[in-house]
Amino acid sequence: AVAGRPAILIPYPYAADNHQEANARSLVEEGAAIMMKDREVTGEKLAAEIRALLDDQHKLTAMGEAMKRCARPNAAKVIVDECMKLLPRNIGTQEPRN
Repeated sequence: AVAGRPAILIPYPYAADNHQEANARSLVEEGAAIMMKDREVTGEKLAAEIRALLDDQHKLTAMGEAMKRCARPNAAKVIVDECMKLLPRNIGTQEPRN
């Protein structure tokens, strides 16, 4: 997302709580990606989708711009900061055990 690359997403259908499809749907709704259901994908359908995108530079550019807007470049820091809040305050000050 940070690189602003449009995507064709094929969510893993057996992921816990179908979270991959939910994540993909949010990018589709923003215009940053196309989602294809695993059970519906064939080589021919995927190739046709790729060809259609490559033939539409305006759509590729718009999708790329939308993807950049969806990007969260500091996501790892936010996650670590939230995890650190869950740890006891003195965890970083304890002497290492041998």
